[in-house]
Amino acid sequence: MSLFIYRSKRFNRFYGVTLFLYSVWFLVGLFVVGASIQTPFGEWADFIFITLAALVLLLHFATQVHGRSVFSVFLLFVLVSGLMETIGALTGVPFGSYTYTDQFGPMLFGVLPAAIPLAWWVIVWPIHCLVKSALAGTGVVLWIPVLTGIGAVLADLIIEPAATLVRGYWGWEGGGIYYGVPWTNFLAWFGTAFLLSLMTQLFFPHTPLKKVQLRTPVWVLGTTIITFVLVSVVTGKWWVLIPAGLFFYGIRWLYRSSRTDSLSQ
Repeated sequence: MSLFIYRSKRFNRFYGVTLFLYSVWFLVGLFVVGASIQTPFGEWADFIFITLAALVLLLHFATQVHGRSVFSVFLLFVLVSGLMETIGALTGVPFGSYTYTDQFGPMLFGVLPAAIPLAWWVIVWPIHCLVKSALAGTGVVLWIPVLTGIGAVLADLIIEPAATLVRGYWGWEGGGIYYGVPWTNFLAWFGTAFLLSLMTQLFFPHTPLKKVQLRTPVWVLGTTIITFVLVSVVTGKWWVLIPAGLFFYGIRWLYRSSRTDSLSQ
């Protein structure tokens, strides 16, 4: 426990149980996807998965940081991404013209699946933490949101085919060169992830996580992305393996480059 800020036994027990449930849900999900088995959970299965992932990351961050920064950062990610996605769904700006369905769990105001802002937290937050740790002490602070944005775009290149063509979470209008996705979507993903990372740096700075403290964020990020890769591959969408290879190579490089000692913010 020396690596973590002290929390009550009840908190630590809750965190451990949540991480265990998430891991079990992921492993069972891999089997279900690989064997093309239908479950009684329907569209709620994916919503539960992303909710558990988001909760694990929130609880993990709470073991590292004092004060109200934990919920402030989480709310920043959820509110900013939720606002961007709502505007996008209603106007087509900045992502492009698309419409959400009810296949990703409950809808907020009939427009936005509740899982979408949580998904931004699950994808972008671990990438931001990895980049920040890898660049700690180098003085190139501006590169943190830039590399976070690039990582988010690679993640979305992996997510889109499975999310749209297989799971049917949302549908694009007008099409695009990459599985029907317009290029504006990837540009908007970069911009939104850049903004989230930059705002975190400016308003809620925190000490970069050490390598050992990044294990849980890497686990959650990696397992989430692997799930989408598997969904695409079993349905013959092989092009997804190119961004997947680049993504996991980048995550591996960032993790290996992450700091191993203490560093004050």
